[in-house]
Parts: sequence; C-alpha cells; structure tokens
Amino acid sequence: MNVAANHSKDDKALRPLGSSERNQWMVSETCADLVRQPVPPRPISLQAHGKRLTVDLARTAMIVVDMQNDFCHPEG
Repeated sequence: MNVAANHSKDDKALRPLGSSERNQWMVSETCADLVRQPVPPRPISLQAHGKRLTVDLARTAMIVVDMQNDFCHPEG
C-alpha cells in the first residue's frame, strides 16, 4: 500500500462529494480524500449523584433504554 503524507498535483481537481459540508469528501477522477477535518470539542458538565460528569457533545452518543418495559414489566 502506498501511503503519502501530502496530496499530489491532482489536488487542484478535487471537488466536494456529499450532502452537506460536514459530511463530504474531496474527490477527483483519479483520487479520493476521505480525511475529514477534526471536529472542535463541545464539552458540557452535568451534576449526577454527587459527581460532576463532563462529556464532549461532538463525540458522545446517548442511548435511551425503555425503562418501563425493560425493568418494570414482569417479562422484562
């Protein structure tokens, strides 16, 4: 595999491909640049059971479990 740290002269022919600026790659007839720009951190702090929890909104997902059916239902 040929890994190059810098782009080639073909960079001038690169054009965006994707539905939005945040979700696109740069492509040309001979090359595709799939590297995205780093996302700036968006920290937020929450108070939870006596501890402060800090998460990065730019890199955090939340999973919501159906608590009523999963834990309270007799067959849950």
